[in-house]
Amino acid sequence: METNILFQICDSFENITDIPVVVFKEDTIIFISNRRSGYANLCKNLYDRMQKEEGNISVLSFSQELFAGCFYHREYTILAGPVMSMRINVDDLSLLLQENHMLVHDNRILHDLVRASVHSYQQFYDHLFFLFCAINHEEPKNSVYPEKQQESHAEGRMREEYEVQWAEYNDQFVSQMQRIIENGRLDELEAFMKTEQPAPYGTLSKDELRHQKNSCFVLLYIVRKAAEKGGMEPSFGLRLAEGYSQRIDAAVSANDLRYITQELRRDYCTRVAKLKINREYSPQIQKIIRYIQARPMKKISLDQIANDTGISKSYMCALFKQETGKNIGEYMQEEKIKTAKDLLQYSDYSVMDIAEYLSFSSQCYFQNVFKKVTGMTPKQYRMKVKYEN
Repeated sequence: METNILFQICDSFENITDIPVVVFKEDTIIFISNRRSGYANLCKNLYDRMQKEEGNISVLSFSQELFAGCFYHREYTILAGPVMSMRINVDDLSLLLQENHMLVHDNRILHDLVRASVHSYQQFYDHLFFLFCAINHEEPKNSVYPEKQQESHAEGRMREEYEVQWAEYNDQFVSQMQRIIENGRLDELEAFMKTEQPAPYGTLSKDELRHQKNSCFVLLYIVRKAAEKGGMEPSFGLRLAEGYSQRIDAAVSANDLRYITQELRRDYCTRVAKLKINREYSPQIQKIIRYIQARPMKKISLDQIANDTGISKSYMCALFKQETGKNIGEYMQEEKIKTAKDLLQYSDYSVMDIAEYLSFSSQCYFQNVFKKVTGMTPKQYRMKVKYEN
């Protein structure tokens, strides 16, 4: 097929489905449908993560909300997406991409994705199947809805199906863990994890490692729901879960999974404990804290916080200092550094990219703030956590 015909098919496909298409040749982008040039960096990131197989369709899911797919055509790789499976706002999408270590600095791309048509995973796969046939003039080898992909991309469905099964076998285990997480009892959690015994989860897959991963997905779901009962915002709990879902899916051993499940329980439990401390604050301060925590990548002014929360600037600053013992600027910096620590630990993005993403005025200023809060430079922190892990 001549390249101009290939490009016309890709443009027509996007016009019909509202799914962008990118064509690669030897790892280089040679075409983006309907001239969406701003998508280049995001699509290159997706391309690098894809597991490609000759004659097959590959789909990569980052969560229940975001996925992309690709296949080969001669010397080209055709990548479709990313697409959303549900409507979310720009801030939530930005955080979702951040959780999966994809930094998007151009807000126009975020707005495009939010406004685009939504597709279920099955709908997306059907569209990709059609595009494969139109370009290759044959069906892919995995022409039936792929069992392997269906298994790895159906976390939400799997969580619901197996939560009941798991609870039937492990009522006491589940109830005790839920109570600990819901009440933010970190010391009790540590003791619980030291004494817990393997539980009969049922057969979640014939493959042992996949069975263990599926069990971890169920555990993550139950922990997230317990944290929500403890006061965690559901949208934040879901975003947190997306990062752990990716790490679970990428794990290569039972030891990796054991470490991740312990870490995620500590993380949710610690955050619930902090929320309960935050409840000691007045409703106005709780509102300000939630506002700041939801926007770690933004550069927010005091005037903007006051305007959006409906609290006068002078009263807001005085009350925040009185109740928390720190000023709002210090608190915003601490929240940004928390996000920076996650990116340093779980992504390969440079210090400069992270500084820009978190809206610091310069890399030097970011490094100074990071060292002030943590006692070490970003590079030292990254080396430390990699050594510990």
